[in-house]
Amino acid sequence: MTVRLTPSEVRGLRLRAQGLSGEPGAGGAEGVVGVVDELFALQGQDLPGVLWSLGLRTDGADREAVRAAFDAGVLVRTWPFRGTLHVLAATDVGWVLALTGPRMIAAAARRRRELEIDEGVLEVAREVAARELAGGARVSRTRFKEALDEAGVPTAGQRGYHLISHLAIEGLIAFGPFDGAEQQLVLVADHVPNPRRLDDEEGMRAIVRRYLRGRGVATAADISWWSGLPVRALRGAVAELGDEVEAVQVGGVEHLAWAPLLDVGAAGRRSASGNVRVGSRTESARPVLALPGFDELLLGYADRTATLAREHAGLIVPGGNGVFRRTLVHRGRVIGTWRAVEAAAGVRVVADTFGDVPRGVERGLAREASRYARFVGAPLREVLVAPRPG
Repeated sequence: MTVRLTPSEVRGLRLRAQGLSGEPGAGGAEGVVGVVDELFALQGQDLPGVLWSLGLRTDGADREAVRAAFDAGVLVRTWPFRGTLHVLAATDVGWVLALTGPRMIAAAARRRRELEIDEGVLEVAREVAARELAGGARVSRTRFKEALDEAGVPTAGQRGYHLISHLAIEGLIAFGPFDGAEQQLVLVADHVPNPRRLDDEEGMRAIVRRYLRGRGVATAADISWWSGLPVRALRGAVAELGDEVEAVQVGGVEHLAWAPLLDVGAAGRRSASGNVRVGSRTESARPVLALPGFDELLLGYADRTATLAREHAGLIVPGGNGVFRRTLVHRGRVIGTWRAVEAAAGVRVVADTFGDVPRGVERGLAREASRYARFVGAPLREVLVAPRPG
């Protein structure tokens, strides 16, 4: 029998898979680690944003509790997918990069030539990393770039960024513990003494399994875009996962669902045509969410139309510049943007909706704004919600 899902059901299942449909999970650093275990990896080029992505999915974890999970060596931030920074478990870095790293390195070859970064330059950079980070040492990005400059490897312009990201994609270095608000670079081999080891076939299955477990419902193209791996190889992994993954139809398009989420036996209903329909999942203990700009609810999928209407996409990524604004979400749909103004007197949260303010949004945002204020360790001074001007 065919499982058919409505867009509303897709939104509900995604919220559930992403830990956003009920009350937040366990608190403290342990809860933060649990979030990463469920979601596998979270986009993290905006460091304050990804810390909030982790915090809002835990019960009362403040910014220091989230940082503590990195300080303990359990989580790192590196470039495992699409040449983009993500947070993931330290023990997953090696096997993930063994699968994805060669493709990212090949894709960046032209840019390295433009920046005059050849193998000789990279070898010096590797030597600098081994020397500066030996014995469990950790240094800031700024200090590492200074060490490269001192070794005769200029880091001006984009060279420093590309040298650091290249060494990270090779699996040599990663961002680990914090010094204040800044993450420090570490040698992966020293920082992760007992990495998880998977061969390529096991790794491909693990990526599909953990992606779907943390994203709920997606197309093969979504998984390919997110991971940077070819659709054909991913489809092979889907087949090998058997009944862990179920093919479903959404508007006539085949999607893949993490089968335990569907729970058809308990919640489904049979239509006159014999197809199975999954009951609505849009009811939520947290109908309103204040998400950071690069949260996985949006960035976890290539096709975001279930969550973000096409006509509003330009308001979230102005000019298509790749910088995502913070989103105000109501029952799984983006209905506006929000910003937080932090000052000595406290936090002021201001939201602009795309149209009239739906019923219950002001109350829901006040609740989420209180969570955010506790997260940053400041009193909540004011919450304002209004339709976007114009």
